[in-house]
Amino acid sequence: MQTIDHSPHHAPDKIKFLVEKIDRLPTLPSILGKVLTITDDPDATAKDLEKAIIHDPPISAKVIAFANSPYYGFQRHVVDLASAISLIGFNAVKNITIGLSVFSCFHDPYSPLSTRVNAIYLHSFAVGFAADRLARFSRRCEREPAFLGGLLHDIGKMVLIKLLDLNYNSILEISQDKRAEIWQIEREVLGLDHSDAGAWLAKTWGLPELFVKAIQGHHLSGENTDPMARLLTLADLVIRKMGIGNGGNPCEPVIGDDLLGALALTGNDLAETIRMVEDSKATIVEMSHP
Repeated sequence: MQTIDHSPHHAPDKIKFLVEKIDRLPTLPSILGKVLTITDDPDATAKDLEKAIIHDPPISAKVIAFANSPYYGFQRHVVDLASAISLIGFNAVKNITIGLSVFSCFHDPYSPLSTRVNAIYLHSFAVGFAADRLARFSRRCEREPAFLGGLLHDIGKMVLIKLLDLNYNSILEISQDKRAEIWQIEREVLGLDHSDAGAWLAKTWGLPELFVKAIQGHHLSGENTDPMARLLTLADLVIRKMGIGNGGNPCEPVIGDDLLGALALTGNDLAETIRMVEDSKATIVEMSHP
């Protein structure tokens, strides 16, 4: 197999290579189209959402698992989709469904990179949980889209793996050897990074602009004033510190006081988020399993 030339001056060729292979990407999942339609309808109800996803058993089961997680702490055991939607709410179920349907497009158990992809899944679900909790404490960003933003923050890695296949390992190897951030090596080799690829996919599939901007900017929090991008940066660092899943990044995560300050968060907020994620770890693992 031909390997990628790592020279940065070949970046235009790499972009051309990606564009030529764009037809290998999954099309918009039918369930995602239905959910987005419901989301855009101001008169839509929880019952409409239930009808849209009930015929997808894996997603239905994971919504129910989410409702039974320590994250919510309900005393009753939820056994059906209608009860789950009633308990955790329309928006939470909508976001879970969108995230799961997007990830399902990239699941390939026969791929030699399936272990790598599964580790990114797990990391991403944990970032979703952390982002949602951090948004509860922060006065700088909305809570409602935080879980989905965290879930999708690294979807661009799935795009690049899908397009580059085993060649993506070359990028990971360089990142490991240089102890450099993956996105920096992606830019050196490809002329773009997984944030660009993820934002492109989100825009192509018609996800709200809020997510496009947050995915695009989640590695540029120092330069980016978008609150959701900063929230995803922080949630990503928290989960990397906790070692849940593996996005492939070899660098030691450092959470600066400036990032906490920009989101109006304290050390206690951070500690409470870590505790919540640790308590919900079994649910996160269950939900991230394809």
